[in-house]
Amino acid sequence: MISLFLDFDGTINDSSLRAYESYSMATKRLGGIPIDYQGFLLNKRNGIEKSALLFRSGIEVSAVDMFDNYVLSFIEMESCLLLDRLYGWSLELLSAFSELELKLFLLTSRRRSDLLQRQIDNYFIREYFSEIFVESDKAAFLNSQDLESTCIIVGDTEAEIVAARRARISCVSVSWGMRSRSFLSALNPEYLVDDFKDLLEIIGKKAIRKEQ
Repeated sequence: MISLFLDFDGTINDSSLRAYESYSMATKRLGGIPIDYQGFLLNKRNGIEKSALLFRSGIEVSAVDMFDNYVLSFIEMESCLLLDRLYGWSLELLSAFSELELKLFLLTSRRRSDLLQRQIDNYFIREYFSEIFVESDKAAFLNSQDLESTCIIVGDTEAEIVAARRARISCVSVSWGMRSRSFLSALNPEYLVDDFKDLLEIIGKKAIRKEQ
C-alpha cells in the first residue's frame, strides 16, 4: 500500500494571507513599512532572499533574527489562522484520495498542535488522515533515510524535493502554493503539476501500479 505524505499549508490549505499578515505585523513592530500583498507573494513564490524583502520594507538586514522571531510568534495566532482557507477543490481531492488504496498522512510545520487540530476539525477533514505530523515530527520525517519505496511526498516548496531525494522516494511538487512553477522547475522535481487533477492522476496511476 502506498503511503502518501501531504503537506498542509500551501498544498491544500491557502495560508498566503496569514503569511502576509504575520510579515506585516513583524515589519511594523520593527518600525518598517510592509510592501503590498501582491509584492510580498511575488517575493515568496520566487524565493527572493529575505534580506531583499527586509530592505524593501525599510528594515535593517541585521534585524533578521528579530524579524523571524516576531513572524513565528504571530503566524500561529488565532486571529491570523482565521485568514486561512482550504482551496476550493481540496475536499474533492481528499475524497478522491480516500477511494484509492493508500494511507494518507498530513505534514505541517505548525508548532501549536492544539490550534492545528481545531482548524482541521473546523475543516471537517480529520477523517481523511491516518496521522498528522507537526513541526518536530515533520522535521524528523524530512530528514529520514529509512522511508519505504512506496512512500510519496507532495508539497509546494523545495523542502519536499530535497527530502524525497535524500530518502529516495517519489515527490510531486505543486505550483499553486508558496513557490512558483519557475522556481520549482529549476530544482528539477520528479513531478511538477499545476492542477489538482494532475496530482490526482499521478497518485492514482501509482496506486494502481502498486496493486498490480
